[in-house]
Amino acid sequence: MATHENQCIAPNCNREVYSRGLCISHYNMASRLVSQGKTTWIHLEENKKCLGVKSKQGTRDGSKEWF
Repeated sequence: MATHENQCIAPNCNREVYSRGLCISHYNMASRLVSQGKTTWIHLEENKKCLGVKSKQGTRDGSKEWF
């Protein structure tokens, strides 16, 4: 069972977070709606239906060098 901090933010769901604060099932549902043009990730974030994407440190600006 997922702990509170890594638990899906969807109501009554206690599964582990996969991405954007959602478990794999809820993430896939949201992703499908986005790909069908029924909503956007920004709209979902604004309405607290998902979390924003965490940036991957150093992957874009080269700030994290290998040693």
